[in-house]
Amino acid sequence: MLVDMDNLATRYNSLSLLKMKMLTEAAVQRFLRLYERSFQLMKGPFRTVEANNGMDNMTVNELVDSFTLGIYGQQVTQLHAIMTLIALAGRGQSVNGGNYQIFENMIKASSAKLKMNQTVTKIIKNMEDGKWTVTTAESSNKYDIVILATPPHQSNITLINIRDEITKVDYVQQHITLFTTNATHLGSSYMKMATPISFFVTRHLERQNTTKNLKLDVEVMSMSKLLYPTKEHLVKLSSPTYLNDAKLAKIFDEKANISWVYRKMWHAYPRAPPKNDANFPPINPDKGFYCANAFESFISTMETQCLAAHNIIRLLLADYGYDEKAATLADNYWIDTKSH
Repeated sequence: MLVDMDNLATRYNSLSLLKMKMLTEAAVQRFLRLYERSFQLMKGPFRTVEANNGMDNMTVNELVDSFTLGIYGQQVTQLHAIMTLIALAGRGQSVNGGNYQIFENMIKASSAKLKMNQTVTKIIKNMEDGKWTVTTAESSNKYDIVILATPPHQSNITLINIRDEITKVDYVQQHITLFTTNATHLGSSYMKMATPISFFVTRHLERQNTTKNLKLDVEVMSMSKLLYPTKEHLVKLSSPTYLNDAKLAKIFDEKANISWVYRKMWHAYPRAPPKNDANFPPINPDKGFYCANAFESFISTMETQCLAAHNIIRLLLADYGYDEKAATLADNYWIDTKSH
């Protein structure tokens, strides 16, 4: 079932849409407290992660489901409430030229020594002195502190002598297909209906009928305005499976010309099922060893990963006796969310 974002008011209860908006805004305001200096100084850095409101069933099962499926590749019944609210709050903002520039400039501002193309194969805790040996294909070096900033079970890094077990988090495999075409809409033989140029999909009908798998190839589609001088559209498709050329021809009819294609498969988002006994990975599984991605299955965004990194720096400063510097870090590198 398609959800047309331009015509929500014609299908969904207006009061339910208003309650969804109010719920999302309230959640965002509570979330923004994490950025406030007073909140972090009062609560201190954290070592562990702990984790329908007036909307009618149609709004939740169709509209909210389409957002969670489009943003996190998971149905509304498969996500916990925090991630669902984050999906609703998403604004689709980006930095002109690419979001990578944010982190590129963070590295420059830190004056850190960056070693590129150094594939880490092993991290070992030395039981004699408590230091950490980091081994790559080219070298092996000892460090006092290690921060692992990648999902551990996807990294192919062997961890030896770690005190606490790091819980495995499963990730959603997502396929992104970008291409340029002179087509203006999906093929009628594929959809058997008129389709908007941008849409999300809900699997609510599929959930209702467990004997029938709709086998949806596309879960999200967005199409740009006409590109000049080629007079083509740039199309982005999100799908659970690989879309080959034959599949694209079927989706857009064989008459459509597809002049350029780029495909990317990645493990995009952690699975975050609703559960009362949430067992999140430890942020600090051993002295001098920290995992930035422990926070990701609680909330998965670039912003919250920055918060997770900030929290780890304050944690290690406190761990090594620099409590005053940890507090000062909150003073000097703070974003005043109330004034923006």
